[in-house]
Amino acid sequence: MAISKPVALGLLALLSIGLSSAASARVARYSTAEGKGEGQGEGVAYGSGSGSGSGDGFGSSDTSNTGGRDGISKAHARAGGGGSGDGGSNLGGAAHGSGSGSGTSSSSSRGSGREWLAGGYANAGGAGGGGGAAQADGSSDSMGHGYGSGSGAGSGTRYDDRGYYGGHSDAVGGGDGNGGGNGLLGGHGNGEGNGQGYGNSGYGSSSP
Repeated sequence: MAISKPVALGLLALLSIGLSSAASARVARYSTAEGKGEGQGEGVAYGSGSGSGSGDGFGSSDTSNTGGRDGISKAHARAGGGGSGDGGSNLGGAAHGSGSGSGTSSSSSRGSGREWLAGGYANAGGAGGGGGAAQADGSSDSMGHGYGSGSGAGSGTRYDDRGYYGGHSDAVGGGDGNGGGNGLLGGHGNGEGNGQGYGNSGYGSSSP
């Protein structure tokens, strides 16, 4: 039995739509984001002191997909560092200090067709601290010293705007600090520290 030309064209169109839908039923993308930040703080004291600092950095992310959809995503990461110090004064008093900091980042995506990866975050921590100590020996030119250190870490998750899980991101940060001091039967110290963090997202997929 012969098939007319209009009927044949209609069947061909239906077949093409079916194949296109099957090919785009599952879309996979990945995104990678990196951010850096650093901060420093100072503390000055006869008895105690503290300080804090913060910094931020920007990172970029890449996306790839199958099924003919594209997207643009951006990531922003911030890391903070803090420091604190204590000073001692009486007959060889000693002191030390430490601090910590944290930051957050966010990412978003937009593209033609279906939007994906609506959010995500990464935490990064950095720490630094310093302390000063004074030693008294009955004279007015006694001196002391101080030190400090710290570290931080964080993690986050990513998701898409339809509620599908889209991978994860992790970040770690660390920092160190040092300080020195001197005084007249007292303590005077300051310290500084810095930290940085990186975040990377995992793979994710979304189904209609």
